[in-house]
Amino acid sequence: MVDPKTGNTIPNDDWPNATTGVKGQAVWRQVWFTLHQAGFDVLALDRRGVGISGGFSDTNTLQQGHDLLKIVADLRTGAGMRGLTSAGQVLTGRPAAAAIRGEARDGGLPIFFLGSSRGTMSSSWAMTINYDNDCSYDLPTITCKPPLRDPTIRGAILIADFSSGVGYLEEQTTPKDDGRGPGRDRGLFIGGIELENNIVFFPSSATLAGIHTWPSAFFARGLWCYADGLEGEMDAYSRVNGLKDLVVVRGPHAFETWPPEEKVRVEERMIAYAKAVVLNQKRFRGGGRGPI
Repeated sequence: MVDPKTGNTIPNDDWPNATTGVKGQAVWRQVWFTLHQAGFDVLALDRRGVGISGGFSDTNTLQQGHDLLKIVADLRTGAGMRGLTSAGQVLTGRPAAAAIRGEARDGGLPIFFLGSSRGTMSSSWAMTINYDNDCSYDLPTITCKPPLRDPTIRGAILIADFSSGVGYLEEQTTPKDDGRGPGRDRGLFIGGIELENNIVFFPSSATLAGIHTWPSAFFARGLWCYADGLEGEMDAYSRVNGLKDLVVVRGPHAFETWPPEEKVRVEERMIAYAKAVVLNQKRFRGGGRGPI
């Protein structure tokens, strides 16, 4: 891709708006279609202040985790919902929610949070808030509440993952990352924006510390990903006590840049994992359970 401002070629892994841009949308629409063909309903959403979504401060991934849980709750109660059926009927409120998730107020379809890159941050926070604790890490005074414990949330699918937090930064960082926060001073960057702006962007160690409470998880990452070291992914994987899978791809950070055959491999393993969780299987081909 060529930068229109400078005329310089931009490496694939550095494409701006890789997920929300035209190319990124095409890649992820194909993933969503594949999941749908496998029997899964898919709800895709923008971050606050991105695309057609209202609001601002799209960098607070802790609050984005709350947004994900609010959406799950609204899908049960019907709050703010308006849907169009295949027969042309417009449903609102509880009837709309029942058409999507089922009639049971405390039940419904099993749910997975799927995120890529920054989406793994918000998905990890949502899992942490639901299963470990709900702490106000973006406020001057941190207080913690008990987890929500919605049992229909069955796992997280994390691609180009950040769930292991700041402790597993790559030993060799890039000048670009050093200048924008993800580089060698990532710990200072995290502390600074939390203290000065009340924003949680990169997860701290809190998500990794509570990952043992998650019922299941799927991880996929590039071998030379700048997000964190492979050791961090292995640590996160090892802490999951339920069904789990870890796929490593010979590629960089962004899923959109991986070879087509590797995207297909990740999708196949992702679907195998999710089906096994939904069907309450103890094992599945290619996956694992318990500490490695």
